[in-house]
Amino acid sequence: MSTDAAGLALAVHGLLAGRAAPAAVAVGVGPGSFTGLRAAASLGQGLAQGWAVPCVGVAAAEALAATVGDIATRALWVAIAARPGHIHLIRGAQSAVVACADIPHPAGAVAIAGDAAPLAAAWLAARGADVMLTAARTASPAAIAAIARERLAGQRPALPPLPLYGEPPRVTAAPRRPAPV
Repeated sequence: MSTDAAGLALAVHGLLAGRAAPAAVAVGVGPGSFTGLRAAASLGQGLAQGWAVPCVGVAAAEALAATVGDIATRALWVAIAARPGHIHLIRGAQSAVVACADIPHPAGAVAIAGDAAPLAAAWLAARGADVMLTAARTASPAAIAAIARERLAGQRPALPPLPLYGEPPRVTAAPRRPAPV
């Protein structure tokens, strides 16, 4: 199976061949990698349009929170890999890309989930924070589906299936060349 963006549609088509159309399509909207988010959003929207079903966005932090479940009195922080030496840090409604050395010290006990959670937890533990590393590195498909169902039922606010970037892309468009004469 191809893992590039072009092969993604073919892989999904093969996986779903012969099955009935789903009731909806859920798209993970990030934050995350620029290319991965764009590919997922495009594929999800295309599938939903082809099946004539709704397409809803699911944010990484809410999906990881549902995957982790109850963590008692700890606040949940989500740490997602960003550019080298940095993470997307999501704390409640606050989201920012921070250098690992600049991860803020929590006011109380925290649990950390996400693919960069081990790195963030190590930085916090080294500074004496009360930190618990969860086992959740990625969101479970069941958690994503549950959130999508709640969103479709109006139990969660709408979230369009568009990428949520932690910071703007670090690429720029090439200058336009004049057309040949």
